[in-house]
Amino acid sequence: MERSLLDNNTYVTIDKEPTKKFIGKLQSLLVRWKNIGFDELTYKRLLITEENISRSYGFPKIHEIDCPLRIIVSIN
Repeated sequence: MERSLLDNNTYVTIDKEPTKKFIGKLQSLLVRWKNIGFDELTYKRLLITEENISRSYGFPKIHEIDCPLRIIVSIN
């Protein structure tokens, strides 16, 4: 699993987590849209109030020899 995660063709290592910056940009965009007449219900549905960072973990492939791990990426 570690070898797979270190594959630069599949995954990219980042220096700092971009979620807070992205949420800030999205919220400012939604506020601008709301100020020009955006629907209140749609605004509330698109507004992000909590941030969830993706996590990865390994799930063993018990049907294979040596039980290698399958990478699972979760966003919850």
